[in-house]
Amino acid sequence: MELDSKQVNSIIARAKQENLTEEEVKVYDSFIAEAGVKLNEITLNDADTIVRHFHSSGATNEFIANSVNRLAQLLPANITARILSSDNDSDGVPLYRELELGTSPTKNENIVNRESLISPINKIQSKKSDLEL
Repeated sequence: MELDSKQVNSIIARAKQENLTEEEVKVYDSFIAEAGVKLNEITLNDADTIVRHFHSSGATNEFIANSVNRLAQLLPANITARILSSDNDSDGVPLYRELELGTSPTKNENIVNRESLISPINKIQSKKSDLEL
C-alpha cells in the first residue's frame, strides 16, 4: 500500500521534529552503513536493502522507528515513502502501520483483521432502508 504525498510529508515533518543526540545519529547511521547503503547516494533499491536489513537484524520496533525518523530527516520523500510502504514480512501490513500499531514489521504475524490495519481511514457503511414510498 503506497502512502500518498500528504501522509509522507506529515511523517517527514514529525521526524524532523525528533531531536536525536549525536550518539544516536552515529548509531542509526552506522546501522544503515552496515546494510551497505551510502546515504548521500541512496536509490530506491537501497531503500529495499535497508528494509531487508531491518528484517534480518531482528531490530526492535523502537530501533526501526528511530532509524526511520533519522532516514526521513535525510532522504528524499519518494525514498522515505518506499521504506514506510514496505512489507518485508509479507503480512499485508505496511511498515508505517506496523510501527503505529506496535505489531512486528519483521515477523509475519497472524493478524485477524488485516483490512482494518492496512487503512487507518474509518469506513462508513451505508444502510438500506426498508421504507417504501
